[in-house]
Amino acid sequence: MSRADFNRSVLEFLARLGEVFSAPHLAMNISIAYIAIQLQVLRSTLTTLGVIVGVSSMILIATIGEGAKWKIEQSVNMMGSNMVILSAAPDGNPAGGAAGRLTVRDVDQIATKLPGILHAAPQIMVYSSLVAGNANSRTNVVGITDDYFAITKARWPGAGSCLMPIKG
Repeated sequence: MSRADFNRSVLEFLARLGEVFSAPHLAMNISIAYIAIQLQVLRSTLTTLGVIVGVSSMILIATIGEGAKWKIEQSVNMMGSNMVILSAAPDGNPAGGAAGRLTVRDVDQIATKLPGILHAAPQIMVYSSLVAGNANSRTNVVGITDDYFAITKARWPGAGSCLMPIKG
């Protein structure tokens, strides 16, 4: 097929398409579609339901993604851009463990001996049972010092208390 033949066939197709969407043909096509919908009620209902569920699920996924993105951005912004987190690990074990703990003395030395360190905040996290009256729950409990609030943009929650500095 030559280029001219191809162009001619495309123009003929567009002309026929224009006839289909002209006023008399458009009204006839809509009436045929309406009759087909009435004759195939189950098929039409299931198709409509499929489109509604598909569009709704895509909107839901996009919304969840945006919410997760916002939450991560808020967490990163709360930490600040000039913070370093140190975790101890025994030699050859990047997962950490009992042999690789940092002590309060280590934190004090980091804060006093390294230049440019304004605050050092030790943190301990344990998985524990919390009991209030007859209710109890297993959860992570995080212990922090006052310096934590100076380092992060977190605000004091209004309940609980900070760990007292340990002199040793």
